[in-house]
Amino acid sequence: MNYELFKTQLIRSLQDAGHSESEIEEFRKILNTPTGELIVRAAWLAAKTK
Repeated sequence: MNYELFKTQLIRSLQDAGHSESEIEEFRKILNTPTGELIVRAAWLAAKTK
């Protein structure tokens, strides 16, 4: 799985969990920051090593 696919699935899982569209949009904004990218890459790496 590549990074972009992982990021998409992460957002989809938040939608499936019932978060509002405004929460999802805020999350997308965070993911598009350098800190957000670092968080997603760390989660992606952790998922790959399991």
